[in-house]
Order: sequence, then C-alpha cells, then structure tokens
Amino acid sequence: LAPSSGTLNATTGNYTDNTGTISITVGALHHVRINSSAGSGGQETGSVSITADQSYTFYCAGYDADNNYHSPVSASWTSSGNLDPVSGTGSSYTFNPVHAPTSGTLSATSGSMNDVTGTVTVSTGVFHHIVINSSDGSAGLPFGDRVITVDETVILYAAGYDVDNNYRSGVNASWSSTGSLDPVSATGTNYAFHPVTAPSSGTIIALFSGQRDTTGTITVNSGSLASIIIRNAAGGGGIAIGTHSMTAVDTLTLYAAGYDIGSNFLADVNVSWSSTGTLNTVSGTGTRYIFRPVTAPTSGTIVATSGGLTDNTGTITVTPGVAVRLVDPTGLGGNRT
Repeated sequence: LAPSSGTLNATTGNYTDNTGTISITVGALHHVRINSSAGSGGQETGSVSITADQSYTFYCAGYDADNNYHSPVSASWTSSGNLDPVSGTGSSYTFNPVHAPTSGTLSATSGSMNDVTGTVTVSTGVFHHIVINSSDGSAGLPFGDRVITVDETVILYAAGYDVDNNYRSGVNASWSSTGSLDPVSATGTNYAFHPVTAPSSGTIIALFSGQRDTTGTITVNSGSLASIIIRNAAGGGGIAIGTHSMTAVDTLTLYAAGYDIGSNFLADVNVSWSSTGTLNTVSGTGTRYIFRPVTAPTSGTIVATSGGLTDNTGTITVTPGVAVRLVDPTGLGGNRT
C-alpha cells in the first residue's frame, strides 16, 4: 500500500528494537483506470445509466503495479456502440449525450495503457415539446406543406420529444384547425383528417401540456366525379329539379352538374338522357337537355347517366296547353280560331 510510512519492531524476551521511519511511495505508472470521481478515492466506472438531459464526467486515473493510485493521466477518449461520438484529450471527459436511446462504452488510452467503462446507457430526457408527424413512432417526419383532394385522408401523429429532439412517445393532444379548412375538434395521439370542403386551405394544430405544433399549409382541392345532380341552371347554379308541372307548350332545360365526394361542384358533365313513365321519349347526350313535351297529359321523370352515376328529376307532370284552335266535330261550320 502506498503512499504509507511507519516503523518495524523486533522483540525477543525483554529486548526490543525499532527501525527508523520507513516511507513507501507509489511505484511507477503501470496502468490506467476510468473512475467516477477524481483523485485517489475514485471508484472504477462500471455500468452507467443517464438521460439525454444529463451529463457524466469520467476520470482517467493512473496506478502502479499494486493498484496504488499514482496520478491523473491525460488520455485520448473515444466511444463505441451507437453513443454520440466522443473525441477529446485530457485526464477527464464530460460526456453530454444528445441522441437517445443509445448505448456503448467510453475508452481512455494513454500510450500502451487503456481502460474501458462498463456499458453506458442513454435514455430519452423529460418531455420538452411536441411535433406533428406524418407517420407514427420514432421514424416520423414533421408534417409540412401538403396538397390533397377531398378523396384523400391524411393521418397526423402527435409526437413528444425531449430537449434534444429525441422521440419519447405519442402524446394525447387536442387538435384544431385554422384557415378555411373543415373544422377540426378532437383529442388523441393521432387525427385522421378527411376533408370535405374544396377549395380550402389552412393548418392543423396539436396542443399538449402547454406545448403546440402546427402543420405546414394543407391545401385541399376538389376530388374526382362522385355524383350527378340535375339542376335548372348551368355551372352548378339554380336548384335541383324536383317535382315540376308544365304544359305541352312549355320547355324545360336541364343541366347535369357533377360533384365530388364532398359535394363540391366540379363542372357540368356529359351524360346520357332518358325518361320514365308516360313522358315523351327522351334520348340524347350532352351536358344539358331541352325537354319539349308534345303529348299531354303525361308524367314521369328524366334521368341523367354517366358511367355508374345517375340522377333523376322529381316527377314531371305535363298538362295540355291553352287551346289555340277550335274544331267543329260535325264539319259543318268549319274551323274557328
């Protein structure tokens, strides 16, 4: 044991003698050890568990062949595993991790002498902020600007992170929207946004534990053709034709308006026109049809069909028009108007 000092005593019978003071000093530097504290009282560093919010200082201590503390030793420091890279020189190294979860060891090398810590495990720090991601879990990326149609559904994920942007877990957030997007009101770790209104745009917000994040701008465009409505004006104007009464001298112009799944008007669409009931036969193709009845009284509906889509008017009732000529059934008096 060194450093130490004392005397040796020799005794036989009534006789004794003491040496002078014997002082033992530390031997030559023999090996290094990574300790958890500085100086001769340091303990060898075994396994260490810290979070990404913490730091941990390692000390390189030199010892003689009998494991007597010699002195601090300047060493080159490196790391292994998936720990953050370590590169430095000195008798100590303060490891301040950023990435988590990670694990590995730290190594100190001085000349031919080397020592390695036990396993250093870094876990995520405490919750610091929220990010809206486009996918679940630690591989998720922030949800930026996006252009979608009303035919699409996008799922947003509320992810919690520590101060070093290490993913912790999904968080139970409150969801809302801005701009002209459809209203959003929900709570959960994710939100499935299925827009109806187009065109519209805005952002979606997630709020958790006083922290919030906002998506990029979401732009919603019209979707594909999903339904047809027969109207009495072009361009989605007018009203849908329901029950309608007319005379045989009137005309009725019908327009086939196309809509997406969110009932957003797309355009007047090319359809096949037909009729039901006792109405005069309707046959034609186009975005509009002018119905000019001849026979009365009759009734039925007019039908517009495009692909697998169809719409019917309400019941159209045709009555005789105003008399414009009187006919003498006897033939004696001739025709009178």
